[in-house]
Amino acid sequence: RVDLNATLWHAGGMAVLGLMPVPLYFVNVFNDVAVAHLLLGPASPAGFNAAQVTSLVGLASSLHDAGINMLQIFWGAWLFPLAALAWKSRLIPRFVAVWLVVNGVAYLALSVTGLAAPSWNGTVSLPAFPAQLGEVAFVVCLLWRGIRGRRTMRDPARAAGAVA
Repeated sequence: RVDLNATLWHAGGMAVLGLMPVPLYFVNVFNDVAVAHLLLGPASPAGFNAAQVTSLVGLASSLHDAGINMLQIFWGAWLFPLAALAWKSRLIPRFVAVWLVVNGVAYLALSVTGLAAPSWNGTVSLPAFPAQLGEVAFVVCLLWRGIRGRRTMRDPARAAGAVA
């Protein structure tokens, strides 16, 4: 039995946490534009020598990295309600729902490390990588389920057996 109220809360939480990073990401793009303008612009900005331009590029790049670290909070947080929905639906194997939770924790660990102790970022990113493949496993499961569903729809005998 599915609790519709809890399901709606999980779906709403997933939507909110999934959409929150969109404006933040657009703001972070300005740092990329600044780097591109400084490096690829027709001339260096007026009144700045090469060393100062290099410093500005480093600053914009550092701000971009900090923005990505903040975005990872939302990239990880939306996976928790998604995992709850996947767990409840039983359309996705339960180990994939658990993997989504581990994936969310990995994003949060990368974010905290990137913001609080950037020198440890490389140390944390190596073990976090396999955990971050939970989203890939989720998509593969959805694709597999869709392919199997199509085959069942083409074969009336299988469709009758699937319904029964």
